Amino acid sequence: MRPRVQNSNNEGFKKDMDKMVSTDFGGPEEHISQEVWSQLRSMLQTELGEKKFQIWLQNLYVVSASDSEVELGCPTAFNRDYVNQNFGAVILRVLREINPGVRTVVFTFAPRPHLSIDNSAHVLPREAQAPVDASIAERLGPGSIPPNPSCTFRDFVVGKSNHIAYTAAMKAAEQVVAAQKPQFTPLFLYSGSGLGKTHLMNAVVWHVLRNSASARVLYITAESFMRRFITAMKERETLAFKDEMRNVDLLLVDDLQFIADKNATQEEFFYRFNELADQGKHVILSADRSPAQIDGVGDRIRARLLHGVTLEINATDIELRLAILERKIERFQAQYPGVVIGDDVRRFVAGRIASNIRELEGAIHKLMYIADTTQQPMTLDTARRELADVINHNERRLSVDEIKRTTANFYGIRIADMDGPRRTRTLVRPRQTAMYIAKSLTSRSYPEIGKRFGGRDHTTVMHAVRQVERHSAADPVYHEEVQSLIRLLKDGAPSQGNDPNGTSKT
Repeated sequence: MRPRVQNSNNEGFKKDMDKMVSTDFGGPEEHISQEVWSQLRSMLQTELGEKKFQIWLQNLYVVSASDSEVELGCPTAFNRDYVNQNFGAVILRVLREINPGVRTVVFTFAPRPHLSIDNSAHVLPREAQAPVDASIAERLGPGSIPPNPSCTFRDFVVGKSNHIAYTAAMKAAEQVVAAQKPQFTPLFLYSGSGLGKTHLMNAVVWHVLRNSASARVLYITAESFMRRFITAMKERETLAFKDEMRNVDLLLVDDLQFIADKNATQEEFFYRFNELADQGKHVILSADRSPAQIDGVGDRIRARLLHGVTLEINATDIELRLAILERKIERFQAQYPGVVIGDDVRRFVAGRIASNIRELEGAIHKLMYIADTTQQPMTLDTARRELADVINHNERRLSVDEIKRTTANFYGIRIADMDGPRRTRTLVRPRQTAMYIAKSLTSRSYPEIGKRFGGRDHTTVMHAVRQVERHSAADPVYHEEVQSLIRLLKDGAPSQGNDPNGTSKT
């Protein structure tokens, strides 16, 4: 549970914030009263994680504060713009938890002398820095997550792996705006971490709030749903809780896998979901796996979830990752034209960080930040050095699905054949090769790998590993095939062959 400030009235908050304002740019740490500042820091660290906090928020400080607005100073112009776009809504929400009277938070380029970096040429006019406003957040239902300003449909880069999910999310948003009933309920999006499902849910919220003056939206996590449900029971306010849930036009619930093995929460969610579905309301859900694969979920709710449309967002290919980097760099260079990120650096980043868009964006943000700070072109050597820890971590987390897809492309078969029962030679060798590589390049156990290959037994995977080792030692051509696939997966290069759902090339 996040810590809260006891004194949350406006006058006390104003006094505490005034004590935080630095007259010598020394920062709030140098003042006697640090209660509000330390609470804010602690809450943000819990909300965003220690690593993000240290990179982006560690050096922020309070420039000024009133009953309704807090101004935070940032050490560089890039830091200001990035924090405003990516963390502004979260910071505003946390400040409003401390004091509901806060209406806006403004980020300004105001470096402290000991952190000063000469990037004055990049300072944008104050009016260009749109503050994070509470007005849109107030149109959301109680307990809703404030949508991320950078997660809109316009900001979503579409590729082969995500275009169906993107189209479905856009269609659902337009139906809500037009007050139309959904064709299917729910729309269920699932994928591994950092592939865009939360971005799409934020995009739906933004689209509805900006284009409909009357639509009521509730966007929460499954964990938040559970907490609010438990609180309502303890405080004997279950009727109010049910009214909050049923009186919305659009319900979005993120990370639904969290309700696994929580029977009371599942029952309550089942009833609320059915109410909305029966009223023709829209429900969009997301999880890290398909409803069919979430253990600890009752058969009744599983069947209800599968009754709608279930769409997977697949791992990105290198073309999509390059397009994402191109979009990020292009927008950054529009404001900071002196920053140079060459094609070799872009392809290196896109090739080596393949499993997670968040990590991919974080890597290019870091390189752009360094290039902006040093005012030097980003070189490949510098990129290798600065991203070494991220790349090593990413390589250890190569997914089994990525291995299956790349191997299927390489051999010109369908991904479905990797999981199917057919045992022809043209399918067995690619399947065994993919199992071998999965055991070599991931930390997955034999049973875990077998489960990802159509629910096969762990002994099947062990046999596949032995077979690949034996054939590879006896056949130099096959040995080179296996090594080529491993290089392909490590480098993230586009594989030769067919579309994984198509037919082989001649």
